[in-house]
Amino acid sequence: GTNSIVYQSVSRPSSYHIQHLE
Repeated sequence: GTNSIVYQSVSRPSSYHIQHLE
């Protein structure tokens, strides 16, 4: 689940921010 978000963060910096908030 969360792993997918981490991988997307590589291409999308914005997603990385969301991960940090959560």
